[in-house]
Amino acid sequence: MLTPVIMHVNCCEQGQSIEDICRKAVEYNFDGVEFRFKRFKFGYNESSIETSSEYLNRIATASEKYGLKHILFGGGPILTNEPDTSIRKQQTKEYCDFLKSASSHFGLSVCNLLSGTIFSDKFPRWQGDKQGSSAATPEQFAWLVESFKEIGETAGEYNIQLAFETHPGRYHDNIDATMHLVNNIGLENVGINLDYANMLAFGELPPLDEVLNICKDKLFYVHFKNAYTIPRLQYHQLPCALEDGVINTRELVFRLKEMNYKGPVAIEAAREGDREWFAQQDITYYKTLI
Repeated sequence: MLTPVIMHVNCCEQGQSIEDICRKAVEYNFDGVEFRFKRFKFGYNESSIETSSEYLNRIATASEKYGLKHILFGGGPILTNEPDTSIRKQQTKEYCDFLKSASSHFGLSVCNLLSGTIFSDKFPRWQGDKQGSSAATPEQFAWLVESFKEIGETAGEYNIQLAFETHPGRYHDNIDATMHLVNNIGLENVGINLDYANMLAFGELPPLDEVLNICKDKLFYVHFKNAYTIPRLQYHQLPCALEDGVINTRELVFRLKEMNYKGPVAIEAAREGDREWFAQQDITYYKTLI
């Protein structure tokens, strides 16, 4: 299974510069990096650190310097489920403009998509099965379809695939809801980024074979991470190394190989501590499996 192995930028979001991130990715034997489509000062509601053009130029310069083969982009979220029409239009235009600009810098293959969050005040936010797609209104779903269809059409002009990450708190949280969204958008280049570990937010994992069977040829991207579950605490997990935790990463790799998956895979370090070490640890294990 000769797929590009991508380092998620959260392996190096502890103050490292863009140049450091690209250099370390190459040193650790990754083929590329998944950056966020913009950097923020403090959080997703704060202004960005630099203009989109400055940001892309920094990445292009550093990736060329260190010979990084693949540059991908993911979240922050694109707020296309907001009730305010002007916000939806602004967010849609901003991301379409980003795709146009990014495609002039890089040969983009796939971008990881995150919509805005959808939460119900009736339940604690950590109860993933009560949030996201379960809490969404028909109006919110219609807004998502409308905005992401426009984004998808723009991406198609530049031969870019878009992949909704299965992520708690979004409409695209479980595999059924994500596929429902993808099918309603109805574009060839819009599919799924399977983050199987994120489905632990629902309290238990759906069977892997069932999930992959639903994805089929709409599986454009895969995120790898793992976690321990905590007995008697249904919705809570502790992130851990790929070889540990409740997900059999070997089985996941085998199933992807069996279905002849050729897209990129990304390794995340979604836990505190020395994330650079975690990146090296996890890619060593992953390449051992391959």
